[in-house]
Amino acid sequence: MTHTIGYCGYNCHLCAARSDDPDVRQRLVDGWRKIFGHQNYTAENVKCDGCLSDGRVADQDCQARPCAKERGVENCAACDEFPCNKMKHLMASSAGMLIWCHPRIASLTEEEYNLCIRQFDSMPNLVRMLARVGRLPPWVADGPEAHMGEEFNVYVEHAVNWARMHLESADYAFLCLAFVEDAYERSNDVEIFGGSCAKESADEYAASENTGTPPAGAFVFYDCFGPVHDEHKNWGHVGLSLGQGQVIHAWDRVRIDDYLDIQNLTPAPGWTKPQFIGWAPVERIFVGYRKKAWK
Repeated sequence: MTHTIGYCGYNCHLCAARSDDPDVRQRLVDGWRKIFGHQNYTAENVKCDGCLSDGRVADQDCQARPCAKERGVENCAACDEFPCNKMKHLMASSAGMLIWCHPRIASLTEEEYNLCIRQFDSMPNLVRMLARVGRLPPWVADGPEAHMGEEFNVYVEHAVNWARMHLESADYAFLCLAFVEDAYERSNDVEIFGGSCAKESADEYAASENTGTPPAGAFVFYDCFGPVHDEHKNWGHVGLSLGQGQVIHAWDRVRIDDYLDIQNLTPAPGWTKPQFIGWAPVERIFVGYRKKAWK
């Protein structure tokens, strides 16, 4: 999970234009058409390798990128002419965009927001960039104005890397909640607090309220009935979202599946197949967390 910030401060790493899945890119294009009125993008021409790459870029009309490359600056904030007319319109916050676009997005879903808007939250990044080059005082870089959930982004990155290191391991066989909680706790030296089983955590986190494609770092929950120590009930199942519909989870081994395809897995004897409930974002998972040094 590489966090790539564009010259203008956009969060390139959050943008679905970089997806290799044309269905994901089509949903992005449909969302941009609904929210911003863009008519020129298709699933093919929106494919982007990122602002800092030498490959394809979605916005062929962008003036900030070629200017920054020509001037040899790390980003727009490092330029003597910042902010200029080439990039002023790119200075945005996700909250500001919701307000500006509200007449068209009264029915906006959380999935559409995650897919189509949050990558444009450039102003917190620009504040950090300005502080880094000495154009704002250093303390600003540590203030809330500069942090777009940055700490959560780091927690997610650590958890995903930890989980991937256990891919194909049988150490967490049928210990799905322990696996996803350990991914966050062990990799970040924190302790989080949910239910005693996956279903209890799903209820506590109100996962059923979020039923679209889960964002990276979310806990993805399922109903799953079966016996544990002679008690038969809905214990549930849970995995960790990698983004773009992919979930890493502990089944008979740690594996990666599409979040909807998990419902088709063959269950253990006496158990039902998982049925998707919804997901809980990292911000909810970390409510009430505390620091803890794990051995």
